[in-house]
Amino acid sequence: MEWAVRQDARIVNMSLASGISDRTDLLSTKVNELSAGLGPLFVVTAGNSGTTEPVEAPGAADAALAVTSTIKRGTSSSVSSRGPPVGNFGLKPVIPAPGEEILAARAGISASTAGKHPVRRALGNVDGQHVAGAAAIVAGEHPDWTGTPDQGLAHRGGQSAQWN
Repeated sequence: MEWAVRQDARIVNMSLASGISDRTDLLSTKVNELSAGLGPLFVVTAGNSGTTEPVEAPGAADAALAVTSTIKRGTSSSVSSRGPPVGNFGLKPVIPAPGEEILAARAGISASTAGKHPVRRALGNVDGQHVAGAAAIVAGEHPDWTGTPDQGLAHRGGQSAQWN
């Protein structure tokens, strides 16, 4: 995380979860610290403990854009964490994204067999990547925006066009 900040990254995708947290664990604290001011947006997987479990660290961090996994047609994944962080009934995860049963291309396949051997990803790796990629496109289109994106944007259907 610190390396990404030193490289002036605007978006940092972290597909990891270290367990249920009250937001005072090292990873969550570090996400909040590094996001302060003009720091990057940390896009973090909500966790894989199941739909009734709280969002895991570091996605539980106040500054993290926590992502929950969906399957086809926007149905929530049964293993992706969706409960609020422990000790805080804040809205987490912040945004859903495709993450389970994703059909993807596979490297190392010849042109003649390219469509015959796709890779089907489980979850946890691609949901955050979808959101981080979208955030990077927005950041690229608006280089004058500073700070971290308004997380409320995800809940207002894109009606707000301002970052902090």
